[in-house]
Amino acid sequence: YVVSYMLTGWLKRRCFMSLSSSAMSAGGNSSGSASALPPACRQFSTACAPPLVIPTTLSNGGSPCEPTVVTHSDVFTSPRRPDDAWEVAIMLNWRIPACAQLIWKRADWRICADGGSNRLYDSVQMVAQNAPPLNAICGDMDSIRQDVLAHFTAQGVKVHDLSHDQDTTDLQKGLALARGFFSSMRDTHKKQQLRVIALGALGGRLDHTLQNVNTLYTSNDDGGGSTTAEAPMELVLVGEHSTARLLRGPAETGAYGWTEHAVPVDLVHEGPTCGICALANASQGRAGVRAVTSGLRWNLDGSQEMAMGFGALQSTSNLVEPVCVDEHGRGHVRVATSGPLLWTTELRGES
Repeated sequence: YVVSYMLTGWLKRRCFMSLSSSAMSAGGNSSGSASALPPACRQFSTACAPPLVIPTTLSNGGSPCEPTVVTHSDVFTSPRRPDDAWEVAIMLNWRIPACAQLIWKRADWRICADGGSNRLYDSVQMVAQNAPPLNAICGDMDSIRQDVLAHFTAQGVKVHDLSHDQDTTDLQKGLALARGFFSSMRDTHKKQQLRVIALGALGGRLDHTLQNVNTLYTSNDDGGGSTTAEAPMELVLVGEHSTARLLRGPAETGAYGWTEHAVPVDLVHEGPTCGICALANASQGRAGVRAVTSGLRWNLDGSQEMAMGFGALQSTSNLVEPVCVDEHGRGHVRVATSGPLLWTTELRGES
């Protein structure tokens, strides 16, 4: 049978088990207990988040002690570290989030996607005298106003008219432009990783939002279904009320059985409300995506009973555990997953 959970209120306490170093097994399964794993497997911790214990069943028969660990970026802290990724901010044609000014200022390069130019032009804060300059405009140019186009063209902003391409979205066009510029300037900026923060990517029409979420899954695809090694890109979607990023699974990261993610949460600007969702089909007996978490109020334990997907459980309205906050106001969350997951946080409003 299939039971679909919406984890709010008292249901959370029934559906989630808190992980601890003494009791992390799923439903009494000894293969998932802490004592069943070597000590090294019990030490995947940051200074703040409790360690993860991965059930051996997540390894598909392989050793659970050889994880691929993906460390995600804090997109709000300013100034950024000197060794940080090369960062691009893309303004889309939707309401500008309250945190946009901070992100726009800390970016290395700034793009407006078509009608996003109107949003930038109309924002007093974003085009103030000391505001960082816009570097490029791209898109199919069906939304940008002529007065806005004339204004930015007079400022020397490069305009990329891609109206011949009706098979990709404005966000995808912006990502392609960012990747191309990143690669061409690699000898100058000396960075190995590209990060793109898409502003206005969540909210508005549902089909637009779903396509932007879909772009999280395809942003590192080379067009043939495989992940490109050139200019690896981290994409973060930011809307009026939420952020979203993809926690890739083993098939995308080259891991065997599962992938571990270290995700910072800047509790000054986002959270503590958060969610972990799987967009896979988990109905009609399909397995779903299994995950183990630490640093949340209601943690996932990796059991098949907590497998996620449409037609099964989704972890919504969860909370970054308040005790897991470092001296910079960042909460640290650890997620080990058997497949791709969508990580989302609630924005705190005016920053």
